[in-house]
Amino acid sequence: MVLFFDSSYILDTNTLLFACLVEESFVSDMVEELISLEGVVLITQRVIDEAVSVAGGVQDDGDRLFLLALGRATNKYDWLFVDDSEFPQILEDEFKNDTHIFSAARKLNAEVITSDLELIIKLRKNGCSARSPVMQRRKLIEAQRPHDMGLEQIAKLYRFGSTKGAVYIRADPEAWNGRTGIGKFSLFDFEGFGWCYYDSDSRCWVFKTDYGVKLSIPWESVDRDVFVSVSFKSIKRKKLSYTFRVSEVGKSPEAQNCQLEFDAVELGRGRISLGHNRSARCHWNGAIYTFLVTPNSLPNKAWKKLLDLKDEVPDPSTADTLKYAISQCRWDLRDDTLRLCEFNDVVRYLASLR
Repeated sequence: MVLFFDSSYILDTNTLLFACLVEESFVSDMVEELISLEGVVLITQRVIDEAVSVAGGVQDDGDRLFLLALGRATNKYDWLFVDDSEFPQILEDEFKNDTHIFSAARKLNAEVITSDLELIIKLRKNGCSARSPVMQRRKLIEAQRPHDMGLEQIAKLYRFGSTKGAVYIRADPEAWNGRTGIGKFSLFDFEGFGWCYYDSDSRCWVFKTDYGVKLSIPWESVDRDVFVSVSFKSIKRKKLSYTFRVSEVGKSPEAQNCQLEFDAVELGRGRISLGHNRSARCHWNGAIYTFLVTPNSLPNKAWKKLLDLKDEVPDPSTADTLKYAISQCRWDLRDDTLRLCEFNDVVRYLASLR
């Protein structure tokens, strides 16, 4: 087992809000893994000030409730507070509102935990280590159990929203890389959504919906790490816009779009077969590194950032996620207890929005 005794981590504002106000979330899972491996979590004063402002902007006593939640989380995680008010601010023109994050990370020699893909790119470009909570948790689990990575580490599954959603996957063909004319290789088959596979006979990537629509992207061969996403969003009631994207290291990314007459609320209610189709055939026969189902669509800007980073995933939360979580935070006068919502409650709420 690898222990991170000398490792320190800074949470950005949204990550701190999640850790304090949303129970059983992908962020709290990550923080618990960090603490169990003796990692030192640092909470800076500027991040606390921002979090207080955000919470107070959502509900009248949100700032007070956040501070109560922060105190409870401190007792649970035993993280350390750092007064960064006097830290010199570096590269303000580039980092703008996130300058204090970069400056504290440089001063404290700490890794930043954030779901902001653009911030991760900037931090890495300027010599600071940064990861999303989902991928940081996976890194920690890999360090403990490098030869025992289960499905729960590879896949993170959240319900589609009622008007949008996406599947994102990174994989490697390994032994059959570059070969053609040897059949179909499935990445996933999602009942109620569709089947995604590479057809080496037709030399194309295919996403075949459960409702009769087939999207196809010509692809001569699969040679190395491949990135695939299928996202959708409602453009009118009972009318969906699909975007199917494929990219591979060293090749130009491609995409295909279509529209489908169907209600998004019905999508993705079935079982997911990962690495084969639902008949347990057409196996991928390679490595699957990451698989994420998210209640958000995947805009082209975020897709390009993921291709730049290569080792990250889309953010499974949104601004609406935090707003709802903060709005549900309350003090229960019956037993003087702070009541918080769980992440599954937030996901169900987002899935119900029209």
